[in-house]
Amino acid sequence: AEAVTLADECLVKAMNARNILFMKSMALYKLNKVKESVLIAEQLVKDANISPLESVMYNLAAGIMQANLKQYPKAAVYLEAARKG
Repeated sequence: AEAVTLADECLVKAMNARNILFMKSMALYKLNKVKESVLIAEQLVKDANISPLESVMYNLAAGIMQANLKQYPKAAVYLEAARKG
């Protein structure tokens, strides 16, 4: 919970900082707030300015989160995108 609060404080100063959004997504996932975490991961995947490494990280995270929600077709799309880089 503290990690989410700290991420929110950082995001006030640096809106849409991808690394902070990713950490917030991971913190929410660890807190079992999977629906919230996957929304952030999906937002990150859609960013046109992400590097190939970021694409792998964000797609992998979104895929794992979707699988956790039993959204297997969506999970497969994200995991395939992660595999491609």
